[in-house]
Amino acid sequence: MTSLPKANGFFVSDIEGRRLASAYYGQGRFFNHSCDPNAIVGFIRGVLHVRAMRAIRPGDEVLISYTELYRPVRLRHDALDEKKGFRCGCPKCLTDAAAPLKEIIGG
Repeated sequence: MTSLPKANGFFVSDIEGRRLASAYYGQGRFFNHSCDPNAIVGFIRGVLHVRAMRAIRPGDEVLISYTELYRPVRLRHDALDEKKGFRCGCPKCLTDAAAPLKEIIGG
């Protein structure tokens, strides 16, 4: 049971990234991660709320972010590996990771 909150838990952090609280929401485990999410998670009086950030067509996957999106790709990867046990390969991460290489080779 110890790995369940790591993989499926939600964490509330302050602006410095210090964890203030954690919770497990059974239905929340169905949302996958993207660094370019189409929905956002919030909590009101202990109730999990998910809101679309843009239009989501029927059949599209609802994606939320498991990490702080303002961070550079390397730090997002490190945080996801540490907190959730995986490395993100979403289109935003692939684009962000390639950006420094394009600058070096002039692409």
